[in-house]
Amino acid sequence: MSSGALAHPPEPLPDDDVHTETSRAQRQTETAIRALFHGPPTSTSPFTLSLTLERSKHIAYCSRTLGGLPAGWKALDASKPWLMYWTVHSLLTLGAQLDPASKTRAISTLLRYQHPSGGFGGGPDQIPHLLPTYAAVCALAIVGGRGKGEGWVAIDREGIYRFFMRMKQKDGSFIVHDGGEVDVRGVYCVLVVATLLDILTPELVDGTERFVSSCQTYEGGFAASSHPFYPSPTSPPLSTPNPPLGEAHGGYTSCSLASLTLLRPLSSSASGFPPFDLGALVRWSAHMQGHPIEGGGFRGRSNKLVDGCYSWWVGGTFNVLEAWMPKDEAKEEELVKSAKVQVEEGAEKSNGGSAEWVDEDGGLFDRVALQEFILLAAQDPKGGLRDKPGKPVDAYHTAYNLSGLSAAQHHLTYSPRLAAAQSARFNPTPAPGTPAVFAPEGREELRRNAWGAAVAWEADEKERCVVGGAENLTNPTHPLFNVTTSRAFAMMEYFYGQEEGAALKRV
Repeated sequence: MSSGALAHPPEPLPDDDVHTETSRAQRQTETAIRALFHGPPTSTSPFTLSLTLERSKHIAYCSRTLGGLPAGWKALDASKPWLMYWTVHSLLTLGAQLDPASKTRAISTLLRYQHPSGGFGGGPDQIPHLLPTYAAVCALAIVGGRGKGEGWVAIDREGIYRFFMRMKQKDGSFIVHDGGEVDVRGVYCVLVVATLLDILTPELVDGTERFVSSCQTYEGGFAASSHPFYPSPTSPPLSTPNPPLGEAHGGYTSCSLASLTLLRPLSSSASGFPPFDLGALVRWSAHMQGHPIEGGGFRGRSNKLVDGCYSWWVGGTFNVLEAWMPKDEAKEEELVKSAKVQVEEGAEKSNGGSAEWVDEDGGLFDRVALQEFILLAAQDPKGGLRDKPGKPVDAYHTAYNLSGLSAAQHHLTYSPRLAAAQSARFNPTPAPGTPAVFAPEGREELRRNAWGAAVAWEADEKERCVVGGAENLTNPTHPLFNVTTSRAFAMMEYFYGQEEGAALKRV
């Protein structure tokens, strides 16, 4: 088991004694986290530590969010599907569900955001946008269902597909709305929605793998986009990767890795995988976890402060990274070694003077430390979760802290054996009411492979790790969709025309 942050002395990180706004913020963060983990440094009173997930308080906070928001939240008027998704996802991750009347109201509200030209906007009568479309569909996966009035039948799949194709660029990327910017988060939203709703086509994903791969930076993580470069306005993009546009970032990296993983079973040739530098990505991701003085939380960029939302955006990627690790033991060991941290020259050496990284449990990150950060530093005593001590709670940080907690507790693994079995028993008959544009001709293999890969994630119960006791256990969330596995599977069964419970068959 990972050792956690509490097991290590809270030594302040070294600095060069040049004090800046950045260095002061870092020291303030260290001081605040140290006080929560070990007590105030000047106090002589006994210090009591509580590693309890305040489940009932968080449920109450989420319930208040659904009931109405303060005036200050008007800045998120174009993010209403996100507010709904963050809230209902948090509730279900905690094991709570809406009552029937609230579900009906939520479904009706979400469907009001659906645009006549396809996709969902950030609110009623707002233009369609890739990101709210993801949030609305995921929220409907959680609160909706296959029955009359339960929302799924009212999702305009053909309209969403037309909207996606309008956003598609010739280099395989997507702009996020009409006249908008290219952003790899948009690619992720397209692929998740298309996979859940069974609207994937070869045309939709053409060139997308190459674009996403081009967003990897020299650090190993992924940036928001890459520079489009064409020999002439009418010619296709060059075959070599375009330079990444921006710095490596936890959110973009999470979306990029999930996108490449969703595209993986759709590739006509698996020989080119992985289409990115896996060792560099593992190394960068591992480096994003904070030191004991930072509580073991994650930061989203190099030399930035730890932030609870990256509990998911970075901490949640490790289950996916493991799916890309070579299964050959010798190759896997070589890759893991390439990601180990070496003690810097001149730094104090332990372990008999060796500069080797000592790996305590073979894991890629410290699952215990991340849970300690969430339970001690990110929880607010009144309910809800936050960026870090001293910051206010909000629906966004509540959702992604809880998703990160779930990812650290549940070791979800991708099973090629299960993917093959699910693909083999896939029923290719489309679901009743499927638009003609999605007829199975020419899509059967793509549908079969997308289905098999998406439902082939299973929890390794032997490697479950719950800090603070079994009462802290959360529901597992799908590592690619960030919707609980049960609801993601149920939505896919409906739209792929599979019998109820088909995704849960493990043999």
